[in-house]
Amino acid sequence: MPKELEPPEPPEDEEPPSGSAWDEVAYSLAQLIGRKEVREAAKKWIEAQAENIPKNHTYRVQQLWAWWVFSLMVFGAIITLGVIKVISPEVMVGLLGPMLGYWFGRRSAQ
Repeated sequence: MPKELEPPEPPEDEEPPSGSAWDEVAYSLAQLIGRKEVREAAKKWIEAQAENIPKNHTYRVQQLWAWWVFSLMVFGAIITLGVIKVISPEVMVGLLGPMLGYWFGRRSAQ
């Protein structure tokens, strides 16, 4: 273990000073990070995440296209039902208005 991670030795004739709880936590955390097993586990986790980046990108693109297709189907169905008079024009506007407000409002909030 490196010398800078070890707590200082108290003099023999004095009681060891009581450190704060945060000092003890920081010291324990430094010891944990200093272990070889933890460093190796962190390295493996980082490498696994780096390998998943292209897969995550592909998944997000597929999710985006599925969202657009679903949205167009919902809008198309509502407009079609309104045009062929299955639902009244007021109901059609009542359904389309909140949906458009939600989708465009969410995008502008980002």
